[in-house]
Amino acid sequence: ASRQAVITAIAVLVVGSAAYRWHGVVQAEAHVAQRNSHHFEVLYTDTLDQATAWRDKYDESAKDLISANVERGELQQVTDVLRQKAIEDAAAADACASERTRL
Repeated sequence: ASRQAVITAIAVLVVGSAAYRWHGVVQAEAHVAQRNSHHFEVLYTDTLDQATAWRDKYDESAKDLISANVERGELQQVTDVLRQKAIEDAAAADACASERTRL
């Protein structure tokens, strides 16, 4: 009976030791998973911040481009008006010069 008790005690110690080690491994893996999860959250947040910064930069560039195109259109209209005025003035000057030479 004492041999049976010793074998049972040894079996309980072996199973208990294995369970304790298994519990330690599970705890370590849980800690690693938690750390990796936190690291992933930080990376994800940084990526969102960078994406937002790039989007803001793109939006600002797009606004600048639209503004520049509007200004270019306005300048083109002024240029066209001035060009037409110059053509009309040149034609009037030619007509005036022709009139003077005719008299």
